[in-house]
Amino acid sequence: MIALIRLLLRFIWLTLFALGLRRALEIVQGGTDQMIDRIEEGESGPLERTLARLHEALHDRRSHQADTSDAPLGEM
Repeated sequence: MIALIRLLLRFIWLTLFALGLRRALEIVQGGTDQMIDRIEEGESGPLERTLARLHEALHDRRSHQADTSDAPLGEM
């Protein structure tokens, strides 16, 4: 009987843990969506500015690498 109760408690704990992880992922996704909306609207907080600078730097690096390549058709 005690083993059955322990098994039931473990199952409940695992279920709550899995639901907690799922909810945490939903919160992260919602926050990411809100941040993307703010960037698209032109609002710029510190995180948004950092992401925009990173995006521009990656594009600049890619264009510099494509300019120096020896491939006749560029990077593929």
